[in-house]
Amino acid sequence: MLNATLAWLPYFGVAAIFIFAFWRFYFKDVWARARVYSKNIATCGYLAPPPTKRASKWLRRIAWCLSFAQVGTVRIHGRENLEALEKSGKVYMLNMNHPSWMDPAIAAIIMDGRPTRFFATHTVATAFGGLGALLVGPCGVISVDLARGKGHPAYLAGVQVLKERQRLIVFPSGWAKLDGIEAEHKTGVVRMAKEVSEAIGEPVYMLPGFIRYGRYPGSWIVKWPAPIGYFFMFVFRSWYRNGAVVNIGEAISSADMPDDAHAAKDLLHDRIMALDPKRSN
Repeated sequence: MLNATLAWLPYFGVAAIFIFAFWRFYFKDVWARARVYSKNIATCGYLAPPPTKRASKWLRRIAWCLSFAQVGTVRIHGRENLEALEKSGKVYMLNMNHPSWMDPAIAAIIMDGRPTRFFATHTVATAFGGLGALLVGPCGVISVDLARGKGHPAYLAGVQVLKERQRLIVFPSGWAKLDGIEAEHKTGVVRMAKEVSEAIGEPVYMLPGFIRYGRYPGSWIVKWPAPIGYFFMFVFRSWYRNGAVVNIGEAISSADMPDDAHAAKDLLHDRIMALDPKRSN
């Protein structure tokens, strides 16, 4: 028995040397670069290279899988409004209500594999020890610090993205409210549209959309921290998996928006809420 064990020692030694060499000369460097990348992606306003078609198609597949597990059937109406903007070559943002952690996945399904930037709270990138950044960074995420007065770098990043005529998804309310009641909108979207329009010499368009899920938790869920609410809805997804309807409205030109930022954001809010299927029924 002892002789048989000793006979394996050279092989164990070679394996140990191989593992050490792999760590020392390859994985350690990859791990260090991954940590730096994750830290950058989680930084408010950091712009990684634009998403590729391959990454965007990968995101669409993941979005379909998540929506199947959490939401069920997703029906989208008004795609022709998006297609019209795409054919025209106009600069635009997709702006929707934000009642669920699934909204970015729904937005990815709407964009149908088109390379698109999107805002997300920086906690998405820091999730699971930075693994979140490795997943969403190549897909076009721009991290936002939603604490009051901390989000300006993300605003500047959005302005740059639109000036470069890239697609952008922004939820004007910032945080998701899981009870389905839309939070007050911020002025950043309309100010961004006005600033970019003045810089490029043409209107910027805001494409309004509304997501109506089949079932929402009660108002009690907003009293808990958002990650706990997300976890609760995922665990009990069999109850909340009741489909969703998405209505996409006609694009709004920045030229048709009031100069006052608060009046403009109220107008965008009203146009988004008017797309609620419950209001139209």
